[in-house]
Amino acid sequence: MNPKTIPDAGGLPWLGQMPQMTKDPLHFMLNLARSHGPIARFTMFGKSFILISDADYVREVLVTKANLFPKADRDLAIMGPLLGYGLLTTNGAQHKKLRKLAQPAFHAKRITTYADAMTDLATDVIDEWRDGETRDISAEMLRLTMYIVSKTLFDADRNAMSGVADQIGQAIHQVQEVADFDFTWYDFAPQWLPLRVNRQRKPARQMLDRIIEGMIAERRPAGASGQVEDRGDLLSMLMLAEDENGERLTDAEARDEAINLFVAGHETTSNALTWTWYLLSQHPQAATKLRAELDAVLAGRTPTLHDLANLPYTPQVTKASMRLTRRPGCSTVGRLPRIAPSANMKLSRGRQCSFHRTLCTGWRITFPIPMNSSPNVLRRQWKKRCPATPTCPLAAARASASATRSP
Repeated sequence: MNPKTIPDAGGLPWLGQMPQMTKDPLHFMLNLARSHGPIARFTMFGKSFILISDADYVREVLVTKANLFPKADRDLAIMGPLLGYGLLTTNGAQHKKLRKLAQPAFHAKRITTYADAMTDLATDVIDEWRDGETRDISAEMLRLTMYIVSKTLFDADRNAMSGVADQIGQAIHQVQEVADFDFTWYDFAPQWLPLRVNRQRKPARQMLDRIIEGMIAERRPAGASGQVEDRGDLLSMLMLAEDENGERLTDAEARDEAINLFVAGHETTSNALTWTWYLLSQHPQAATKLRAELDAVLAGRTPTLHDLANLPYTPQVTKASMRLTRRPGCSTVGRLPRIAPSANMKLSRGRQCSFHRTLCTGWRITFPIPMNSSPNVLRRQWKKRCPATPTCPLAAARASASATRSP
């Protein structure tokens, strides 16, 4: 069968679809997917991009044929200098090495330890709240996730982090602000221009480097034959992990990996929590049902990881929230093969391929239920229409490992 040509969105000369994309990226991508199908081409500033809006094709890109779809060079050039070269910002052999070394940090026994830290710190934060007072829930969730990431990643207790939490939070915010700017203007605004965003680059990264390098130095024993203490956190695992040749991460690699994980787990998680609380405040019936489930199962005690199996409505709420609030955002890969295998469409090598998770879980063609559907309806449709296996590479690896270990 001869491969088909990918539908083209057209647009203005050279600018292409840049005006629509800049005005409202999600609206533009939704309309493009509806009008041109699950794989469509659009241009911006003379460069071509491929938009994928089908969950099965996205899984093919990220999991089953990931070796054919590396991360885009442009994205790595933007994120690497800001975050260092860790799992999020590498390709090929280096990514494979880092992934293999980081995998033990996500084993089931470790996850249980992290869950205990999460509930302990959440309880501490809630104990500070008083009935009748008004709090900025976004700031509270940022603070909470800062403490949780600091504990699970660095074994830093709340008191130790209170002095630097604001500094780290500000540095991460600046890094993300710079990245947002670069993803739009990287090709047209060189870093030597006297812009505020360019002045933020080095100070933000230097702040993160100084704090995390200090934590690594504290753990590194004085003698060459000394052993790093396993404190049960992610940093310990990164420093102790060995590959098949007995080699470990260098301090620079451990630092970059820690920064990658810190940024990935801080503001993204706090945003998801903030939007969940907001949506529950707007849907009292869902909030009442959630509270009733928690009261019935927990009876006032602090939850554990093992309680999740008896709390079916709780993950329904969080999944519905992430679907409705359109997180996470758009991801990009590059250097495509000439044929999109399942779709049988002809691709030009070097084109960048983008996808947005909302297109795979939130719009009516792929996921044909209203965006305001209840968590119960979402759960039923989710099982029917979402891929049977994960679309996230790490999740797929964990699922595969679990299946291998099962009797």
